[in-house]
Amino acid sequence: MATDEGAEVERLVGQGPGQYGDHEIFDLRDYLKLQVDKGATWESTKGRGDNPELHFKLSTPRSMQLELFFDTYESGADVHDTYVKHLQALTMVMNRTPHEDQKRPPRVAILWGGGVRGVPKFTGVVESVSTKYTMFLPDGTAVRATCSVKLLEADRTSFTRTPPR
Repeated sequence: MATDEGAEVERLVGQGPGQYGDHEIFDLRDYLKLQVDKGATWESTKGRGDNPELHFKLSTPRSMQLELFFDTYESGADVHDTYVKHLQALTMVMNRTPHEDQKRPPRVAILWGGGVRGVPKFTGVVESVSTKYTMFLPDGTAVRATCSVKLLEADRTSFTRTPPR
């Protein structure tokens, strides 16, 4: 999919040890709608009128929402087994070993193609995957689905598991 800047969203890549370590999960060019949000938190002070004084509190990380469309009708393959389960796996703990840094879902990256400069890759975690199955074969096999995937940007140092309180 080409963006307004002319870059193409190219791949969703899993990062780190575990089931999806450092390899391409999806080539996104054919089935993607994309939204990126970035915000800041402001606090207003009590005042008169419609324009209170604002004070900056903090910057929030970028978030990304992907809408992915999958269609396996022609092949008759189960769309869940072919695509959806791989997305859902990105919300699950990657490795149940004693290593605390691996008791979390994997990092992911959205990589941009076309050799465009100035469009940063998006590295973070999958916050949620919501799936609508929209077509079924007579035997009940799901062959068409739309997935809404929400991601939250995070740098490498923030990928540690938070200890329970």
